[in-house]
Amino acid sequence: MNELYKLTLNMLQPKILHQKVEALLLKLQSNLETPISESELSIMINQLGFEEINFKKEDSEFILVNENFVVDTNKKIAFQNVEKEKRAAELIIANKELAFKTKKKKKEPKNYLLPIRN
Repeated sequence: MNELYKLTLNMLQPKILHQKVEALLLKLQSNLETPISESELSIMINQLGFEEINFKKEDSEFILVNENFVVDTNKKIAFQNVEKEKRAAELIIANKELAFKTKKKKKEPKNYLLPIRN
């Protein structure tokens, strides 16, 4: 293989991909009636490299979108928690008021009407 081919192959990441691409291209070349030229191989490898870069870019974009979704979801959950804590505080106050009123009613004398006896 010429130097350009090797240089182009080294542009690809990760190294396992290099080996797979090289093996695949050599296999393709051996099965073709007209062999693929080194420049054609180089072009194919460059295209694969660009595709890999695009995949990495798409992965990065997906990760960013996912992180934004998680952040937004966490903000919503935090807001809901604050609202629930406010409601719980209101219920605690209401329960204390109700307990106070109940206690007060128990202390008040009961005014029963007694039947009049003749």
